[in-house]
Amino acid sequence: TVEKLCTLCGNMPLAIRVVAGLINRLTNVSPDGIIQMLEAGPKLNDLVAPFIEMDDDLHALQVSLFPGSFDGASAAAVFGETYDETQQSLGRLLERSMLDFDPLTGRFIQSDLVRAHCLAKAQTTQPVKLIEWKVRFVVRYIEFVSCVSHQGAMRGVQQSHLVHSLNADSTNNKAGGINSTKGTYQHNHTSSAT
Repeated sequence: TVEKLCTLCGNMPLAIRVVAGLINRLTNVSPDGIIQMLEAGPKLNDLVAPFIEMDDDLHALQVSLFPGSFDGASAAAVFGETYDETQQSLGRLLERSMLDFDPLTGRFIQSDLVRAHCLAKAQTTQPVKLIEWKVRFVVRYIEFVSCVSHQGAMRGVQQSHLVHSLNADSTNNKAGGINSTKGTYQHNHTSSAT
């Protein structure tokens, strides 16, 4: 059964993870049932959609704003939750294979395919909330760049640490239209977060 599932997923790691998550999450569907679904030829969206719609969880949609990796504090800002609440929410997304976590950096990332699906869903089902989330996203990164710059000036933090902090979030800063060297906002029409 495992070999057949892997073959039906084209031996693609992301597809295998999504299917494994489906088997883990959908306790009422057997692995043979998943095989039948795959043999019927569903699209990726058909496989990913049940993860998002299981609990009507908006967090998967919210993290789609991050084109790069992100930390728990950044997610908390976008979610509008406390850090502890956010850690629990991110844990649920990890359990559902909606995110990856790098223990070496302490950062989360959403795969490009899952992110594209979630962002499209957010744009069609949550257009008003999406604007609110985008504002939180931009505010978070303006505050982040300001804080990093201020810490460097006030505490004599090693320049390599500051550069590392800014580089880790450079993709998200650019998506938010933020000039990392000035801590200012600039509207970016091609941004994936706008």
